[in-house]
Amino acid sequence: MLLRQLPANTVVTHKVDLVNEPSLSELLATVDLEDLLPHRGRASAQKVRGPLTLLDSLELTSAITLCIVRDGQGEIFSLPLFQDDVEIRRVRAGDGATEALLRLQELSPTSNFSLKLWQRQELQGERAIGVDQTEESIIIGERAIAKWFTHINPSANSSLPRIEALRAAGFTAMPTPWLSLEWKEPRAQGAKLVVFISDFLPGTRDGWEWAIEDLEKYLQGNSTLGGSTDFATEVAALIAQMHCAFINCALRPADQADVALWFREFSANLDQALAVTSGECGQRLHIAAPKIRNWLSALTISEFPTLTLVHGDLHIGQILRSESGNYTIIDFDGNPIAHKGATFALEPLVKDCAGMLQSIDHVGRVVAKRTEGLHDLEIKLWIKEAQEKFQNAYLLNMPIPHENPFAVADLLLLFQFQQEFREFLYANSYLPNWVYVPDTALPALVERI
Repeated sequence: MLLRQLPANTVVTHKVDLVNEPSLSELLATVDLEDLLPHRGRASAQKVRGPLTLLDSLELTSAITLCIVRDGQGEIFSLPLFQDDVEIRRVRAGDGATEALLRLQELSPTSNFSLKLWQRQELQGERAIGVDQTEESIIIGERAIAKWFTHINPSANSSLPRIEALRAAGFTAMPTPWLSLEWKEPRAQGAKLVVFISDFLPGTRDGWEWAIEDLEKYLQGNSTLGGSTDFATEVAALIAQMHCAFINCALRPADQADVALWFREFSANLDQALAVTSGECGQRLHIAAPKIRNWLSALTISEFPTLTLVHGDLHIGQILRSESGNYTIIDFDGNPIAHKGATFALEPLVKDCAGMLQSIDHVGRVVAKRTEGLHDLEIKLWIKEAQEKFQNAYLLNMPIPHENPFAVADLLLLFQFQQEFREFLYANSYLPNWVYVPDTALPALVERI
């Protein structure tokens, strides 16, 4: 989930005792995991607990080791660490960790790490990406971008089947993959993605920049309502193309058990959002909750959608736009809030569509806050126009008649609500000042029940 600008990270190091020369395993047992995460403060939000136990390691250079560790609660993390005679710390841009990844050769068959190469080119130069992400990304030589996955879990490599399905279908509106590094816990099923490297696309901006700018130009009188929402037509066509590729790869009909699972996840996310959202936002959520629960209890879904691969975290920030107006879809890693306990189960396409519709709404909420409510009516009209264009263009470009994610209005609304609950959870775990977005977006959904 890609959002706003981050402040500079605090660099925390741990001095090495040169006399006793402790092992890496011994050092990890004494440090605070929060000091080794890419974004300080998230360990507290996620209730990470020590001590750290070293499970495995892969030497990238003489000074850089990729460590797989388990915390006191049994959660597994990957930590690229720099160590010399003076200190041990998390690697940072310029240390050469991502450059070393591109030099990796075939690994030993007995290693728990596995390497997959689509293309290779040695590059020099590293810089950190300057926006907030749930994972850490480093640009290499202005040609490639490496994403380091920190919290390792069974769904952490969910991007790979999606990328392979899109490549098999000839879908090109995504960054070309270069390399993936996975790690498999002994006696466990399935490997976990640790690092993924793909094309870096210079000169592109994500939708939290260009879509907000489009709306602001409309409010300033520098664009028409139609012109400022035309992006929704182009983006919808691209997403329909992506979904067609997924359908060609994997497909099964949903059943009542799937619906029951969606209802349970919905209720669990609402409970979690209520538990972590405080202040006036929390009060408003508590007021809305009984009406939402009553709606859910009376809800019956009798038309079952088809299940397939989905993007998993589809929102406007995952759509890059180039200076020439071309669009690219990125980040197929799934929803960061849904990762814990997630599986590789197929999902309904309506989940992706609900996420995109709500992110269009969120663009309006961001601009409404910036303009202090001076253009509320115009913003409401803009949201409605963009959402309608998205739905119409998606259906026009989806050649499979029975795959209409908008056909069951209650199911669409269910996932739109769930997306807002997850926005509350995201704000709590990653970006506290984001909480105003679901707080102001939720009432529009409540009005529909």
